[in-house]
Parts: sequence; structure tokens; C-alpha cells
Amino acid sequence: MKYKKIDSKELSQQIQSGFLSKSVIVDIRSRTEYEDGHIKDAIHIILHTFTGNEAFLKAAEKIFIVCRISDNSIKAFERLPNDVRERAYILDGGMKAWEMNGFLIQKTVKQGKFSVIQQTQITIGVMIVFCSILVLIVNKMFAVLTLFIGINLMTAGMSNVCMLLEFISKMPWNKK
Repeated sequence: MKYKKIDSKELSQQIQSGFLSKSVIVDIRSRTEYEDGHIKDAIHIILHTFTGNEAFLKAAEKIFIVCRISDNSIKAFERLPNDVRERAYILDGGMKAWEMNGFLIQKTVKQGKFSVIQQTQITIGVMIVFCSILVLIVNKMFAVLTLFIGINLMTAGMSNVCMLLEFISKMPWNKK
């Protein structure tokens, strides 16, 4: 079944008409992207944990799937059972289009001094510096660690899933 699109203007009108009592918005972006701005009352489920069989989907009259630009929404749509797909829509252009059209977003207040992305970047930087020092002082074989870090960064960039970021986001100081 081909997916159905809804543009941000039409979704905004449905929100204003009070559709949320019977429908649901599912935001499948990373935690950091969601915290930086999401549609009010959207349910957050990271794409790689989204099964399409979540109980609240079965009860919803309409399901609106949201990601950054709508590519990952298609992946989420494909995970839905056929009976749920009939009621599912993808936000055309994703949150990027939503924000470009000037619709309101809700932000999550961050707890710490640094965002989760900044913490991840700092951690990776420290790991690379530490591995480089080990290569210079201890043994050149430690260069393999920097190769491992680089491969993981490339994988995160291509898949939009950074396991280190997910790990850091679960640290106690990043909890609400």
C-alpha cells in the first residue's frame, strides 16, 4: 500500500479543530531532535525502536508520522500492519516543512549545561585524543580504536542512529 501524505498546513488545521482526541501524532526522530522542537502532544518513539504494533496505534482514528524531512517516516509507515496503514499519513516535508511554514513547535527544557549532542561530540573528541596519545606513547596498535570510532561515526551518519548518543541520553544527568 502506498503511503498518504499530509502537508503541514492541513495537519495544523486538523490540530486546531481538535482532532487529537481520536488521532495521534508519532514523532520518530532522535531524542535530541524531538527535544529541540516537536509538534505539541506528539508521541515520541525513536525510529529504530518503532515496531508499528504499538497498542495506541490500533485505537487511533488517524495516525500522523513525523520525522525531520519525511524519509524516515516512510520507513516507519512500512512497519505498520495493513489495517493501520489505511489510517496513517506522513507529514510531507517533515518537521523542516512544519517549521518553515511557521507553525508552532514545543521545546523540551534541557537539564544539563550541555545538550546530548554536545556531550556526544565531547565524548568522541576525548576518545580520539586519548587513543592518539596511546598510539604515540604505548603502542601503534591503538590506532585500531580510532578506526573503530570513525567507522561508528560513519554508520551513525548514514543510518541516523548514533548508539553513543542514545547511551549518553540515558545517563542520569540527562533524565527529566
